[in-house]
Amino acid sequence: MTKLRNARFWTLINGSPVRLTLRPGQEIAHRTGGGTDEGYWSEQSVWTHEGDHVQFECDTSARDCDGHMDRSEVGRCNLDQLAVVAFPDESVPYPAWTWGRGRQRDYSAEAMGY
Repeated sequence: MTKLRNARFWTLINGSPVRLTLRPGQEIAHRTGGGTDEGYWSEQSVWTHEGDHVQFECDTSARDCDGHMDRSEVGRCNLDQLAVVAFPDESVPYPAWTWGRGRQRDYSAEAMGY
C-alpha cells in the first residue's frame, strides 16, 4: 500500500509568496477583495490535495464603470511538479499548473448583445 504524502508548494496570496502544506484530502481556501475607486472586486482561491495531484480553483468577481464581470479557472498540478516554475526576481519555485476548464462572463457585454 502506497502512503500518500503531503503537498508542499508556494503560491501568491495578496501579492506575496506563501508556502502551503496540504495533507491528502485536505482543502484550504482564501478569500480577498474590497472596494475600488470604481466599484469592487473579490477573489476566492481553493487548493485541494486529490491524492496524486493538487487542484486549484480561482473565482473572481468585479464591478467597475464598465459593469460586472465574473471569471473562473481550474488548474491541476501533479505532486512532482509543485516546485518547477521559476520567475525572474522570485526566489521560490512555483507549481507547473495545467489549466483546464475556465469561464468568463461579462454581464454588460451580454446585455448589449455581444
